[in-house]
Amino acid sequence: MSIADIGREMASQNNRSTQSPMFAIMTDRKVYMPPANGYDLERERKEETEPAALCGSCADIYEVGENPPEDCTDCEDEAFDYFKYEEHLEVELAGTFFTAKACQDHIDANSYHYHNPRVYGISSWRNPEMIAVQKHLIGLGGQKVPDYYL
Repeated sequence: MSIADIGREMASQNNRSTQSPMFAIMTDRKVYMPPANGYDLERERKEETEPAALCGSCADIYEVGENPPEDCTDCEDEAFDYFKYEEHLEVELAGTFFTAKACQDHIDANSYHYHNPRVYGISSWRNPEMIAVQKHLIGLGGQKVPDYYL
């Protein structure tokens, strides 16, 4: 894709009701928490569990070197890690994108890096350097700069 193509795509894309839109990947990220915090939490068995936290049948399985079942209501809370999913703007791994299409293309090619990835519009409204770059790219594409980039 050429610089002019990027400018044309920027001028024609949906701005998602955002002034000077850029795009990033929104994911769901696990946040581990103690089990007694009042949240509706999910849980997963700990990789290494103290045998005392296991129920009798899971302890028997563990003793012969096999993995106990992922979930068991008879085991103690200490046998599990508790978590919830929170939305996370994933800019550390992929950065931001000038177009929603480029962001979606990245997700399509790299979805295995993310949990529930989706394109998310962000604004560069208070970033005069980025706004100048966006306007320049649109101009290089031979397009009129849309009002939401002004």
